[in-house]
Amino acid sequence: MLGLGNSVANSSSVLAFWTPLDISGLIHWYKYNTAITTVVDDFGAVNVVKWEDQKGDNSAETSGIPSVSPLYSSGAVKFNSADDVLTFDSSLELGEFSIYFRVESSDLSGDILVGGSSDHFLKINSSSEIRLKIGSGNRSDWTMSSPGTDTPFTLGAERDSGGAMICYLNGSDVGAASSGGEVDVSTSLDLTHMGDPAVTVTVYEALIFNEQLSSLDRSNLHTYLSNI
Repeated sequence: MLGLGNSVANSSSVLAFWTPLDISGLIHWYKYNTAITTVVDDFGAVNVVKWEDQKGDNSAETSGIPSVSPLYSSGAVKFNSADDVLTFDSSLELGEFSIYFRVESSDLSGDILVGGSSDHFLKINSSSEIRLKIGSGNRSDWTMSSPGTDTPFTLGAERDSGGAMICYLNGSDVGAASSGGEVDVSTSLDLTHMGDPAVTVTVYEALIFNEQLSSLDRSNLHTYLSNI
């Protein structure tokens, strides 16, 4: 049995005139409760098999096998095991970028949000650390205040044209990296999938841009995401 998620209205006034489509650098958008195809397995679990891209044509899909498929969770996508992934139709090679998630975690421990090989990923490494790796030997860590478990928060990582990177938590710059923090854009961030968490991570929305965001765009995006 197949089901398709629907868009939900949001009462925030910002949505009356602004959406992520207003940011010119948006290349992929996996929108909350929108264009999510599901299938119910033999045990009654609602598994996600496809999350369609709302900007571009790079949807994220799974094989449909329940043991490696995330779950549909009230408009969000719940990756509840280390093998749960949604694979992009086309892999990404990002130079300058901004990547943002509206997400919640059950444990804040080793939750990969987006990744490729073991040398390419953005993850919540612990309750106090964000980790980004772009190629062998290019690991960057940022210290953050714990956003809390089982509660939605917004996490983002950006790299500018000069290779400098910074992370944002709930709209605030988390500060300089405790290690790393700069990788030249000639070394691309190579991504193939969402998910593959250590414990359980629920993704409400994911957005990928091919540029560093302006202060205004970043502020508008955080306002938008905080209302999901």
